[in-house]
Formats: sequence, structure tokens, C-alpha cells
Amino acid sequence: GRAFLVSNSSSTVIDCLMSEVNQRGVSMQTKKNVTAVSVSSGGKFLLEIKQLPAGSTEHVEVDYLLIASGSNRQGYELASQLGHSIVEPMPSLFTFKIEDLRLRELSGVTFPKVKVRLKLDSLQKNIPQLTQVGPMLVTHWGLSGPAILRLSAWGARFLFSSGYK
Repeated sequence: GRAFLVSNSSSTVIDCLMSEVNQRGVSMQTKKNVTAVSVSSGGKFLLEIKQLPAGSTEHVEVDYLLIASGSNRQGYELASQLGHSIVEPMPSLFTFKIEDLRLRELSGVTFPKVKVRLKLDSLQKNIPQLTQVGPMLVTHWGLSGPAILRLSAWGARFLFSSGYK
């Protein structure tokens, strides 16, 4: 799911995470780069870490490992080193561009609850996630809003394979 902060400030998330880090005694290290990972015979993670910028290399054994690298390919490489297969990433969570001049007249109009469905000639089956219900915003160049963004997330692979850009 998604959450919108009452404070409307991303620092609220940082404050929450740092509070948990401090409360649980987590050791955080910065300006370091994990360059390799493996699993020891005892089931712990062995990390090769390089000090940034271009410094010494150290080896560390840890109980838990969370790879949170976003779209950085280095994270995919580390996951691969642990035996995970990687599905090629592609854009997701995007608005739909529709070239229709009539949309300009409706730009800024919101609809609190619409049902939107992705229908592609290449899809032969009905996939429930390709129908979404929720708010929608008309923009001067297409459609946006929570329902559209969820639809683009679920339909990203289908849209990519059909040539949508």
C-alpha cells in the first residue's frame, strides 16, 4: 500500500526510522560500499565492504542483510550473488499519455471514484489487477491519479511488451 503523511514532510519517515534504529541498537555505517556478499556455513552473511572514497576493504559477518538499493544495479548484483534470479526492471508507476486535444479543456478535473481497465490487443486473458478503482486526475496530456498509477504498476510489463512509451 501507500501512505500519505499527515505532516506532509518526508523527514517524518526519517525520524521514525532513526527512532527505531536507536531504540533497537542498530549499528549504522555510512560512506561504505558493499561490493560482495555470500552466506557462511553457519548461515550468517559475509560482506565485503569498501570504504569510500576508494579506501580499504574489510570483511564483516552479519546476522541479517537487507538489500534496499532501489533501481541501482549494484543491488541486483548482490542479490544474484545470493542465488536470487532477477527479473529485468522496467518503468512503473507512470501516468498515461493520451494525445487528444479535448483533454486540455478538462485539465485539472478530478474524479473521486472511477473504474479504469487496461485493455490491450496482446492480452487474451482477463487479469483482475488490470482493473482499478479510485481517484483519477485529467491532465493536459493524459490521465493520472491513484487509480491510473496502480493500473500502470500492475500493467507495466504488458504495456512494455506492447510497445507503450
